[in-house]
Amino acid sequence: MRKKNGILLLILAISITLIASIRYYIKKDTRIIQQTQLRFFSKKLDIQKKLILASYHQTAHLIFEQICFDPAFNQLFAQFNVQDESACNALMSEIEAYNQQKLRENKHHGIALLTFKPVFPFQPCAQVTDSLNLKTSNSLKDTLLLKDPYSFSISNNFIGYQYTLPYRKDQLLKGYFCIGFDFHTIRDQLLEANSEIDMGYVLVTQELPEAFNKMLQTEFKTSPYLPNCWIDHAFHLPFELLNNKANCIQMNQALQAMIDHEELNNHSLYLNSQKEAIYLSISELEFTNQYGHVFLVALNHDQLLTLVKRLNRAAYIINILIILLGGGGILYLVNSRIKMIKQRNKMQKTEADLKAINESKDKFFSIIAHDLKNPFNGIIGMSGYLATEYDQVDDLEKKEIINDINVSSKNAFNLLQNLLEWTRTQSGAIKNRPVTIDPRHLIELSLETVSTQAKNKDIEIIQTYLTLDQGYADDNLISTVIRNLCTNAIKFSPRNSNIEIIVKTYENELVFCVKDEGIGMSDDEIDQLFRIDLNFHKRGTEKEAGSGLGLKLCKEFVQYCNGRLWVISEPGKGSSFFFTIPLLVNDKTP
Repeated sequence: MRKKNGILLLILAISITLIASIRYYIKKDTRIIQQTQLRFFSKKLDIQKKLILASYHQTAHLIFEQICFDPAFNQLFAQFNVQDESACNALMSEIEAYNQQKLRENKHHGIALLTFKPVFPFQPCAQVTDSLNLKTSNSLKDTLLLKDPYSFSISNNFIGYQYTLPYRKDQLLKGYFCIGFDFHTIRDQLLEANSEIDMGYVLVTQELPEAFNKMLQTEFKTSPYLPNCWIDHAFHLPFELLNNKANCIQMNQALQAMIDHEELNNHSLYLNSQKEAIYLSISELEFTNQYGHVFLVALNHDQLLTLVKRLNRAAYIINILIILLGGGGILYLVNSRIKMIKQRNKMQKTEADLKAINESKDKFFSIIAHDLKNPFNGIIGMSGYLATEYDQVDDLEKKEIINDINVSSKNAFNLLQNLLEWTRTQSGAIKNRPVTIDPRHLIELSLETVSTQAKNKDIEIIQTYLTLDQGYADDNLISTVIRNLCTNAIKFSPRNSNIEIIVKTYENELVFCVKDEGIGMSDDEIDQLFRIDLNFHKRGTEKEAGSGLGLKLCKEFVQYCNGRLWVISEPGKGSSFFFTIPLLVNDKTP
């Protein structure tokens, strides 16, 4: 009992460990998939954004080059070479009309802004003046002459992505072209490539000029959940997500991290949701006016991670059931393991025994073949002699030859009959069909066939019954056993001797004993008596032949009847063969 309790505790501990391990690895697998997916989403949004901005960059430069090489535009500056304000205003009116025409011509490219800001008086390219009416830092002004500045811009009449390109002519800086793309266009193009997501802009700003505020309010709304944030009207963050405090904290932290670290320009995070996996991808856009930061935000449902979570939950439940069932199975296996080992050992022993028995049978068949040939050789030889020399043989010799043929034929027939009976026992054709056995009746019936042999040798068979009990066995098999034992006793007994058949009860068995006063056997001979792999047989007191197969049949018949057979003998003092059968108890099998 203590051992079983220990096994149960061990199985319980193993089950808990396995469940905890499965839970840990499922969570670990989910985290790995989350991290991989987030990196993918961040890169995907950033790459798509860069591709669109690169196309805008190319479009802006193409339009700028068209203007620079347009004779009509260059002619405007050739006509005006004045310094007064009225001349400048006239020039600007014509340039504005030119820009509006160009804007209409390139509307299909998504251009929403095309303006020119001149520099009067024209200055060498190496110099920078403050005449450009831009709210920019000195460092940005310096870069205007070296590379193309581009960024997200908000003014009192434009919200979008703007390129500021310097216009130079005859080594003089004459002004700046501002080419802008509406922020709706950027979002719409991204949505075309990602129709399954929701996308918009989030602005994290400082205090803005009043004119900017009015412009923002037409396109953006302030967030009641995120401080200092403006959210694109077209972008709908689910309330159940923003009402979650943890989600607001995550979003604030992500935005602040990108503001604090200039090298971090894209980030993705998962929002808390009970139903499915929802991720938020953020990619930063530069803000020309330097009043804050602009972020492109995409909201999507991660179907892959949702499916993984569902599968992991199902796998977790299935694994728990498997572990519980496995625990029961292990307990069963542990309990049956010892039995299996015993059965295996028993099978190995049985296999070895069968192998030994088969080897013994092979030897036995070779012995029987030899014993069968001897009487037939005699019969063939004597009958052949009689057939060829019949007229030359006198009657007395003929009678002797015929008698020898008769004896050899009987011996061969008895051997063949015993062999057939033994074959039936080996093939399973002989069955034990037990009935009630009256020892006196069975013995008298069995002695009818051997009484003549006993009379020919002047041997008296004495019957002694020390019990009135009855046995329970197959009467045909037991009758054969009694007949064979009596035949052997007659064969090895001298003339004018006695054979005694004794019946008694011992415990729950009926014991039979066939006792003779014959030549007896040594211990070595007794050891070989029932072995089929040895050619052991002795001639009787009057040279009677035998194969020894009868005793082997007797032992097998007794075993079929759930009994035992053994012999006690001493050379010169006779032999006693004992065998038992089950005792009949209350008219039922024991």
